[in-house]
Amino acid sequence: MFGRNKKAERRFEHLLDEGGIPSFPNAVADAIQQVASPDVDLGEVAETISMDPKLTVAVLKLANSPSFAPRSPIRSVHQAAVLLGRNQLESLLIASGVGEAIPPRSAPGYSPAAFWLTSATRAAAAAGLAARLDPAAQYEQFTAALLQDMAQPILVHNDEDYAKVLVEHGAVHADLVVKEEEVLGWTHPEIGELLGGEWGLPEGLTQSISVHHDQPVAGYEIAQWASLIELPEPDLELLAAEAERRLGLNDPEAVPAVIAEAMERAAEIAAVFN
Repeated sequence: MFGRNKKAERRFEHLLDEGGIPSFPNAVADAIQQVASPDVDLGEVAETISMDPKLTVAVLKLANSPSFAPRSPIRSVHQAAVLLGRNQLESLLIASGVGEAIPPRSAPGYSPAAFWLTSATRAAAAAGLAARLDPAAQYEQFTAALLQDMAQPILVHNDEDYAKVLVEHGAVHADLVVKEEEVLGWTHPEIGELLGGEWGLPEGLTQSISVHHDQPVAGYEIAQWASLIELPEPDLELLAAEAERRLGLNDPEAVPAVIAEAMERAAEIAAVFN
């Protein structure tokens, strides 16, 4: 585990005490707990999911989203469980649960539509690059990239100091993280790791959220690469250079193609959450 920032921990504890941290949806938590069991019965997991109509719709929308484009439509949760398997189903459950827990309201300096479009673009790009480099990890990379900024909407609505930083400095990733550290002494990715722990998300996933700007986390390198994508105009030269440096991808045509596909697909993915 990476070293924790004590200031971030204190701020997170304050938010918990003040009721500023939303609960993780019970149906999702139950399903994730089932999936994590060594002797998991995916049929039973599907039954748990099917008992919650909202969760069922979200899982099916994600499973059929253009980032994964199944050969034939997945029409039921039971079908999704059989076709996707344990790890992929867990990834979709996590994405669905976090999407439900995140506040949907706008605030000064924060637009849910813009937030989810950026997150969806990164998620689609991570899945697209994983399809070329590590197809079995597409869902995990998708979810990790989608959730990198999951603490931001919660902080905007529950922490006045953070909201001021966001309004004054904007939401461009690299610049914002630097300003957060300078002004607050902690960053939204650090709060994101603590949030993931509170919600019981996998440790590797929460670590990748905490340090997605700098330190590599094994198994999540593609999602961390996707954190470099900024809208409306991604820096293709930077992304290609970092894909080669971080991932060993030496294909000048791959990154522009992945980004173009991701930007085409992002609006449909964002609509699942926004």
